[in-house]
Amino acid sequence: MSRPSTILLIDPDETAARELAVLLNARSGAPRLFVAAEVRSAEFFLRTEVIDWLFIRIIVWDDYQQLVSSLPSRPRRVVFLSGRNEKCTAHLPLAVDGHLQPPYRSGHLVRVWNRLADPQFVPRPLDIFFVKTQARFEPVRYGDLRQVVVDDGLQVQTRYVDYRISGSLQAFQNRLPISLILIRRGCLVNEGFAPERCVFSSVPPRWLG
Repeated sequence: MSRPSTILLIDPDETAARELAVLLNARSGAPRLFVAAEVRSAEFFLRTEVIDWLFIRIIVWDDYQQLVSSLPSRPRRVVFLSGRNEKCTAHLPLAVDGHLQPPYRSGHLVRVWNRLADPQFVPRPLDIFFVKTQARFEPVRYGDLRQVVVDDGLQVQTRYVDYRISGSLQAFQNRLPISLILIRRGCLVNEGFAPERCVFSSVPPRWLG
């Protein structure tokens, strides 16, 4: 007999978390569900439990990525969550393996669950961060980040697309667990960027490995 799925839900929005928790608890197999409002309070579960499913708000993903390299094991499947009032998220199911947004519906959860649980499913890499540009969250792989330049806000230059976002250069440097070097005033360069990398695939460009 297989063990029940262990699920960790991290969402600062208590109301949304409660909505999703009801649906997750109703799944067959009596899953073990842990709920936390932030990554810091979820760290105990991440270090002591084998997490099968991680449901996590995009806005706390950076905090999780700062921690993940030191974890004894990593969640097998990740579903990203948007806030109830966050707009322009219709593209996210095409950009990440799993995405949900309130109001949560059982049918939506079942579709995402069945897709990721399929033994033939090949997950995308999770070495990513999100940029919020033009009211959209866009995932970018760390290795595809070329440089960040102060230019009426910040211009995030990647292998495939450039994004204009708000915020400070220092805050951007602090949020990512990779080496970003200040080469001149107002310009950070990613030491891990390899410009010669080129892989042809049907996978959307930012996911090429």
